Amino acid sequence: MQQENTFAERVLNFYENNPGWASGDMVITSPWTEPDRRNAITEFYQKFFSDNQSRTYVLGINPGRFNATSTGIPYTDGQALECTYGIANPFSKSREMVATFIEKVVIAYGGSEAFYSEHYAGAVFPFEVLVRGEYRNYYEADVWENLRSAILDCLKKMAGFGSNRRVVILGSADNKRYFDELNAEVGLFEVAGVLDHPRYIMQYKRDHVDDYVASYVDVLRSAA
Repeated sequence: MQQENTFAERVLNFYENNPGWASGDMVITSPWTEPDRRNAITEFYQKFFSDNQSRTYVLGINPGRFNATSTGIPYTDGQALECTYGIANPFSKSREMVATFIEKVVIAYGGSEAFYSEHYAGAVFPFEVLVRGEYRNYYEADVWENLRSAILDCLKKMAGFGSNRRVVILGSADNKRYFDELNAEVGLFEVAGVLDHPRYIMQYKRDHVDDYVASYVDVLRSAA
């Protein structure tokens, strides 16, 4: 079917129409509701996704607690956004482990334009989940029970941004298991690769980061 707008516009429309919500002790927070993050998200997607190219998706879990370094753009801190992606921003330039690793992957891939022309990096559920003020993963039992239909709805909408149907999953355990359950129901994606999560690599395999970066690049090039 012919798409009438760009990949960037579809992403931004999704965020604009999904501002987050609360249900009992659970709060679902979108980065779009905070002006600096909204501006960063808008500039990033307009810079790298103002086209109708289809892309391989790279999906981790839901984002962690938004803090001073968090840009609202998946796997990207203020330092990476400014120095590697060329977008000035007001966020702290202290480093985040996941953002540091993904930045290395993007550079090794050939740079931000090369990487993002072929990949959309996001999450199975792209919103922060808090229960009584504590960060939770989307697949934890009580969260999953309450959010499964919302997660599935988000996955369908995200596929509509411009998926080429291939996906690389970040996290070989629970994220892969729960993604597979959702995907079996709707058949949106073909899993083209599964990679260890960047946080695991940076916490427990730091001496082998270069090897993991090379492995990421190999899998992502093949999946694209």
